[in-house]
Amino acid sequence: MAVLFTACNTGAKRGKDLSEKDLQYIRKLGLLDKDENIIQFDAQGATLWYSVKQGGSFFSDKRVAGYWVAQDERQKTKVDYAFYKDIDSIALKDRSTALTYASYLTVFKHDGTKFRAYINGNKQKVEYFYKSALGEWMKHRAIRPDASAPVVNRSKQIDVNTRQMMMTGKMDTTIYGNQIIYPFKDTSYKCESRVKY
Repeated sequence: MAVLFTACNTGAKRGKDLSEKDLQYIRKLGLLDKDENIIQFDAQGATLWYSVKQGGSFFSDKRVAGYWVAQDERQKTKVDYAFYKDIDSIALKDRSTALTYASYLTVFKHDGTKFRAYINGNKQKVEYFYKSALGEWMKHRAIRPDASAPVVNRSKQIDVNTRQMMMTGKMDTTIYGNQIIYPFKDTSYKCESRVKY
């Protein structure tokens, strides 16, 4: 008898493919307004069937969110979200080639807090989720006054821990203000920034 264990259930869905029961559950968690539409949703959990009950990540026309609902007292329920106007930057950690780890977005908020939104799937699905979430954020985010200032390199404003993660390759890319920042993996640990509007 063979038994298959998976770390996470793969299953990105379009928001319109979620059932009304699924949407009600997400609303009950405080993550979805009545007038809000989920664009992409990815279920998380140690089950072989698709379920929004244990955990999930999504982006909507208003926010990026991720949650994990404790199944017993040893775990902790975690519910995180950020409205687009409150997001400072979004970074992708692509682990699509790893067998037991999920890729994730790290969402950095203007107030200095951050959270992860996990994504399952192959490289193409992970990148599609990431780029679609970025596009939605760019469309809805509030432009901060300092974001439009003519500056050659704003990467110095990134905190030391984030910069170190970028330089060591622990963080693949990040969006900061109105720039996409790509880390080099060389000994000089330089950072290149490219403006993206």
